[in-house]
Amino acid sequence: GMELVADPSLLFLDEPTSGLDSTTSYEVIEALRSISRKGSNVIAVLHQPSYQIFEMFDDVILLARGGFSVYVGPSSEAMNYFTQTGFTIPPLVNPADFFMDVIAGKYPRAGHPDFGPEDMISIWEAREDEQNLMQGYGRHTTPGLDDSGAPLRPLSAATMAGVRPCGFLVSLGAFATRALTQQLRAIEQQVADMVLEGFAGVIVGVLYVHVDFQDLVSFLSFMSLALGLTVSIASLRVFGNERVVFWRESAPGSGMKLSKLAYFTAKNVVELPRILLLSFFFVMSFYPIVTPNVDWYMFLAYASAAAFSTSGLAYLCSIALSPLQAQLTCVIY
Repeated sequence: GMELVADPSLLFLDEPTSGLDSTTSYEVIEALRSISRKGSNVIAVLHQPSYQIFEMFDDVILLARGGFSVYVGPSSEAMNYFTQTGFTIPPLVNPADFFMDVIAGKYPRAGHPDFGPEDMISIWEAREDEQNLMQGYGRHTTPGLDDSGAPLRPLSAATMAGVRPCGFLVSLGAFATRALTQQLRAIEQQVADMVLEGFAGVIVGVLYVHVDFQDLVSFLSFMSLALGLTVSIASLRVFGNERVVFWRESAPGSGMKLSKLAYFTAKNVVELPRILLLSFFFVMSFYPIVTPNVDWYMFLAYASAAAFSTSGLAYLCSIALSPLQAQLTCVIY
């Protein structure tokens, strides 16, 4: 509970459902799934989950004795993998328990009378090799040997010193793809921000539906507050939650040496549509009520410019201050 209050970007849980009945376990995993949809990465270790719980995870890792992987991938494809490998699930058996029993060697494999539990490791490795070859790169299945079977030689210090990071455009594309993926995974949060922005526009419009010149100053201040506060609070999540990730990826000794400019540019480019959408929802709910003496598209341009400048201040606050201090600063300024 204390970790959840801190809104972590990465949450590790070791057997969070141990000692709980099936209904309570389902509720716990359902809550964790809701957290993951808000932008947090949830990694959990579970023993004997029900299939309903098993399916709630996006990806799963099934391990054999010794910590070897026997399946890594979407939970929805696990059943197809085991059936295509030659195993048949008996009726009324929990698929999650069936997977673990197969890994333990309790089920026969069709056409392979000498099947043993250690074979699941080599089956998965062979499948990975096949996929890697199809994608154009190989994987060394034998430690210490290259693809031809010759011993691998350690890289010299001169070779390591000559390694250069990828260029600006490649880094920009990688960062932009990751930022866009993060936004798509938090689509519910994005929709909530837009609904809040539209609601703020309605409130301001109703309060100042018959604004006159004497109320112009307070009207502009209140409109700026409604637009700026909602945009800034939403923008605090852009950089503030990734400070540790940024430090790790840009540190000179990390081996990655990724471009700081590419990271900042990519995040801003991906955030532009979100800022425009927030401004659009505010204007489309506010403009029809007040009908300012300016074309709606010009008003949208003014609102978008104000929102972009406000988001920049929120970015700075989220980078320089703690989460609570950043929120307080955005509310005050």
